[in-house]
Amino acid sequence: MDEIDLSKYTIIKDSNLKDASSAIESTKERAVLVIDEEKHIIGLISSGDIIRALISDVNIYSKVDNHFRTNFVYFLEDEKINKEKIEDIFLNQQLSLLPIVNKKMQLKSVITLRSYLRSLKNK
Repeated sequence: MDEIDLSKYTIIKDSNLKDASSAIESTKERAVLVIDEEKHIIGLISSGDIIRALISDVNIYSKVDNHFRTNFVYFLEDEKINKEKIEDIFLNQQLSLLPIVNKKMQLKSVITLRSYLRSLKNK
């Protein structure tokens, strides 16, 4: 399996909405993870979160800290992850990015909708 550049799926908490939007665009996913100085995941911001902020007249250069979600779906790295669980999350929660974290909430891997669909196609 190819090594994944996990940093492209994260932004630091001091980033602004424009930075978040650029990161989302560069990954072609609909969200990125927000991390603190110790690289702990503290939230997730989606393109929808950014749109809602902008519709509310928030400046594009405002920090993401008031606009990301702290309740998001993730897997622990030692958790058994099965196909049904992944499909349920992608279909019913309309997510495109599933982080896999350690007990300190540091990113260890990701499952993207795109990579999951590719894996099904290659079987």
